[in-house]
Amino acid sequence: MLFDGLTPEQVDAKIDAMSEQEFADFQTLLLDINDWESWVKINCSQATKSEFAPRHRRLWGWFEALAPGKVVRPHFEIWARGGAKTSSVELGITYVAARQTRSFVLIVSSTQLQANQRVKNIAAHLLHIGIGAAVDEYGTRKGWSRYQLQTDSGIIIVACGLDADVRGIMVENFRPDLIVLDDIDSPLDTEAIIATKIENLTGKLLPAGSSDCAILCTQNLIQ
Repeated sequence: MLFDGLTPEQVDAKIDAMSEQEFADFQTLLLDINDWESWVKINCSQATKSEFAPRHRRLWGWFEALAPGKVVRPHFEIWARGGAKTSSVELGITYVAARQTRSFVLIVSSTQLQANQRVKNIAAHLLHIGIGAAVDEYGTRKGWSRYQLQTDSGIIIVACGLDADVRGIMVENFRPDLIVLDDIDSPLDTEAIIATKIENLTGKLLPAGSSDCAILCTQNLIQ
C-alpha cells in the first residue's frame, strides 16, 4: 500500500504534496465503498491474511448496512479472545467514516485509557486511507487529539471511558449517531462497579444518542 511503513506525520506530508487531481484519484482508488470485503482487502491488506470467519462477516455486514438516518436494531457480538474483535471494530469504524454513513461515533470502553487507544488506532487507519484532520481557517488541525478526531470530511469520533465523569456527550451541538460499546466488562468488576456502569450507560450515555443512533456492543467473553 502507498502508506505502508510511514508514520502519521509522513502520511500527512505525502498527502499534502499531492495535487488536487492526484488526491482525487487516490481517494477513488482506496475508498471502494460498495463492498466491505473488497474495501478491507484494498485498504487493510494486513487484516486479510486469513479467511473471514462467520463472526467477521456478521459484524461487517452490520457495518455495511448502516446508512445516514437509517434506524437499525442494536447489535451484539460476544467473541472469544484472539478473534480479532477490537481490530475488526476499529477498521469497521474507519469504514463507516470513509462511507460517511454516520457523522458522530462515540466509542465507549471500560476505561478512558482503553477508549483513547481505540481512537489512536482509528486515527492511524484514517490517515492510511487518505482521510485527514479537519483544519481551522489558519490551517491548524482541530478536534484531533488522544480522545477525539474530527476529519476533513466532517466525521467526529470521540472516546469515552466508563471510569470517567460521564455526562451528556455533544460536540458542536451534534449528538452521537453511532455508539460503540467495546470491552466495557472486566473480570475484576464487583457488583458495585457493574451497577455504576449500568447506571452510566442507561442513564447518561445511551440517552445522549441521536434519534437514529445505532448501537453496537462488542465484548470478549468474561464468564
